[in-house]
Amino acid sequence: MKKIICILLVLCLLILSGCGSDSGKNKVQVSPVMQEYLDSLHEFEVPVREYGEAKSQTFFSEKLMVGVFYPHIGIEDMDNAIEQWVRKTIGDYQVETSTEEFSDGGCAELTVDYRSYLVGEKYVSVKLSGIHMSPNMAHPVELVATFNGNLETGEYLSVDDVLNFAGKETVKRMLVKKAGVELDQWTDEDGLLDNWLLRSNGIDFVLPQGEFLPMSDGTKTVSVTYDELKGLFKIKDITAEQSVTEDSSDSQGGTVQQNPDDKNSPLDSSAPMIALTFDDGPSANTERLLKIFKKYGGKGTFFVVGNIIDNRTDIIKKMVAEGHDIGGHGWSHRQLTNLSEEEVKDQIMSTRAKIYHVSGVDTKLVRPPYGAVNDSVLELAKELDVAMINWSVDTDDWKTKDADKIYKHIMNKANDGAIILCHDLYKTTVDAMEKAIPALIKKGYRLVTVSELIESKGRTVTAGKVYYRGY
Repeated sequence: MKKIICILLVLCLLILSGCGSDSGKNKVQVSPVMQEYLDSLHEFEVPVREYGEAKSQTFFSEKLMVGVFYPHIGIEDMDNAIEQWVRKTIGDYQVETSTEEFSDGGCAELTVDYRSYLVGEKYVSVKLSGIHMSPNMAHPVELVATFNGNLETGEYLSVDDVLNFAGKETVKRMLVKKAGVELDQWTDEDGLLDNWLLRSNGIDFVLPQGEFLPMSDGTKTVSVTYDELKGLFKIKDITAEQSVTEDSSDSQGGTVQQNPDDKNSPLDSSAPMIALTFDDGPSANTERLLKIFKKYGGKGTFFVVGNIIDNRTDIIKKMVAEGHDIGGHGWSHRQLTNLSEEEVKDQIMSTRAKIYHVSGVDTKLVRPPYGAVNDSVLELAKELDVAMINWSVDTDDWKTKDADKIYKHIMNKANDGAIILCHDLYKTTVDAMEKAIPALIKKGYRLVTVSELIESKGRTVTAGKVYYRGY
């Protein structure tokens, strides 16, 4: 299921090996666990995202945890279709799980990720894929949806826009043969072409789990090349060149010192302290949040989702360079308590390695998605040399999305040693920070990172421990 992406980790090894005459000066010390992970060239999947602005909906209720990542493309009808699919999918599973009974305090999970492809600089295709898993299910249900558009004309494309009638019939026969579909078992033959993706060398047709093949076969993708579609394909201007996505970030190793001119220096441990923490980024709103901190003083802690870091490597570097803490929030926002030991390790260490590659920082902080931890997760965290950071104050910003309510909640609940949960994913949260950060400082609070908060009383951040407040 996973694809091999080793280039990223090879670059990490080059940094560690000290290539270049000045490498010894900036060489970063990493923990033995991290070094072992890098040396193993562990394989993990980096989603291809060649176009679009990353968006997400992440929240949890008593019976369902939701982590849905999707793009904004800029084609109105296409974006509306994507948003509609997201809303409907979340709504359907909220209704479904509301009537389920889970033993031992269990909870269902809905996780969706995306890939986007730029084809011939004019066309864009998007694939949303994910899983729904319930404690009452033996295996997860696979989810998939596809969307295609013309960036030049602003059209949201249907299969009729790219294949003529003969082409559609020919492709159906190809899918039956290539995928092994037995049409006499299915009544809706036309549904074969519902999910498709323009690619640089052809069209990928996606057969969702259980629709045209047995459930045990999972989701199946069949590729049809443009050569096979000669005379049947309506679009003439797609190049045959293969799309390539590269990480163009220029990682500079070396430890990053906090700004000595910070007017909200945390060195005075007698002052009341608070750690403002931000999940689910980096997002389009994160840079403005950094500017607010820079204007008024203070530092924050950012728990980033691994598979969206490549979208905003400059922001990652900036938050670290300006003295903020950075931690992992899972590679794809999966609930760790639902995963195997190897999957938990992947979620934590893949994100950690990506942060290190981009920023030169070997973080040992993890915010478990949904705050979900158990004894097994904590035992593995200790083995991986990371601490789990939860919170003592939840702003509910994901629920209210109201800047004034978020601001008032923070000011009412702020207390010495508090770790406050926010999400830089939302514009309304950053709007609230325009008021909250200077107001907290005016009340005498030091706005410090999680590490500084915990270590301010002479303690150290302990691997395998879960923290809800600084002290």
